[in-house]
Amino acid sequence: MNREYIYFIILIVVSPLFEVFLANLIGYHEPLDLVAEKLGLSEMEEFTGRH
Repeated sequence: MNREYIYFIILIVVSPLFEVFLANLIGYHEPLDLVAEKLGLSEMEEFTGRH
C-alpha cells in the first residue's frame, strides 16, 4: 500500500511537466494568451493605469 502512495505522489509531481510538454507539442495556447498576443501585451508588463 505504501508503494501505491509513492507512485501516486510521483505522478502528481510529474504530471504538470507532461501537460506543458504535450501542450507545446500540439500547439495549444490558452485563449487569454492569444488575446494578449493580439493586443501586444506581455506577461512582464505592469499596469500603468490611473490611480
